[in-house]
Amino acid sequence: MTTESSTPALDHVLNQAELRIAALEARLARMESGVQSVPVMEEVSSRRGLFKLAGAVATGAIASTMASASPAAAADGSAFVLNGTNTTTAAVTTLTRTSSTDEAALSVIHNSSGTALGDAIVGESKGTPKGAGVIGKSDTGFGIYGASLSGYSVYAGGNGRLGMSAGLSAVGPPSTGTYDAGDIIRDLIKNSSDVVIGSNVWICVKSGVGPAAVWRKLGGLESAGQLHLLPSPLRAYDSRPGSSAATGGEGSLLINTERIISLAQGKNNQTSVVSVAVPAGASGAMLSMTLAETQGPGGFLGVFQAGTSWPGTSNLNWFGPGQILAATVVSAVDSSRRITVRSGGVGTQLIIDVVGYFL
Repeated sequence: MTTESSTPALDHVLNQAELRIAALEARLARMESGVQSVPVMEEVSSRRGLFKLAGAVATGAIASTMASASPAAAADGSAFVLNGTNTTTAAVTTLTRTSSTDEAALSVIHNSSGTALGDAIVGESKGTPKGAGVIGKSDTGFGIYGASLSGYSVYAGGNGRLGMSAGLSAVGPPSTGTYDAGDIIRDLIKNSSDVVIGSNVWICVKSGVGPAAVWRKLGGLESAGQLHLLPSPLRAYDSRPGSSAATGGEGSLLINTERIISLAQGKNNQTSVVSVAVPAGASGAMLSMTLAETQGPGGFLGVFQAGTSWPGTSNLNWFGPGQILAATVVSAVDSSRRITVRSGGVGTQLIIDVVGYFL
C-alpha cells in the first residue's frame, strides 16, 4: 500500500473521530444545561453533519452559561462560589498556601483605580456570644495585617472596642523574645490566690532582644492614670465655720487628730455651682491645700488615701501662729474619692481646692 492511497482512508477515520467528539460534547452540554435538543447520536458521515453538531454544542454551551448566570449558593462540601452567596452548615473552606514565598494565599482588590471608598473584605458575625467575622492566625508572623498610606491601617467600627489577649503570665514587660518599637502588649496582675484581677498595658519604645528592649507602661490597675485638669479649681473642703465650700465647717484640725474628707464634689466660688470634682473610678487627685489661722509654735498636716494608715510623712508645715500657707499636693483616693488629713500641730484651718484628678 502506497502513502498516496492510504491518505484518504486516514482522513476518513480522523473525520469520524472529530464528529464523534462533537456529538459527545453536544450531549454533555445538554445534560449540564437541561436543554432538550434534537438527537445527535445518529451516524454522521459528512462535514455538513459536523457543522450541525457544532451548532448544537454552541447552543448547549450558551444555555449552560445562562442557567448559571445567577448567583449560586455553595452547598455543604461544594466549591466556593464567587459573585454569589455561599451558605453552609459545615466548616468553612480553608485556603492553604504551601509555598514559602511571601505572596498572599488570597489577594482581594476592591476598585483598583482608588477613586471611591470600598471594602475589599468584610467579615460579619451574628453569632452570640463573641462571634468573629474574621480570624487571622500565624505562628510567627501577623495574624491580620493592614496597611494604608493615607487612611486607617486598622479600623475598629461599631462601638470601637478593641480586645487584646495577655501576652505574659507575670506582671511587668517581657524579659525574653525580640520586640520592635511600637509593639504593645499587656501582662497579668494576680492576687495571692493566683486569680487574675487586672492588667498593665506596655508599649515598646526601643527595639531589642530580651532585656535590651525598652518598655513604658501606658496604664494599669496599679497606675495613677492620666491627669485630667479641671477647667477651673473646685472648692471641695473648708474647715472654717460658715464656709461656702461643698463640705466642711467643722473647725480647726487639732493636734494628733485625723479627718476623712470627700473630694467627690466641689463648688465654684464665682458661680456657687456645685459640680463633680473627682469622678468615680479616679485613683488620685491633684489638690491646692491652704492653711489658715494656724496656732501654736508650729505643726504639720499629712495627706494620704482614706482607709490606710498614716505613713509618717507631712505635706504642709507651719512655723508660727496666724500664718497663711498654700501648697500643691497629689494624693491617692479611695473608692469613695476620699482622703485622710492628719494634724501634727496645735491647730489650723484647712481649705482644699481640687485642681485635677487621675483616671
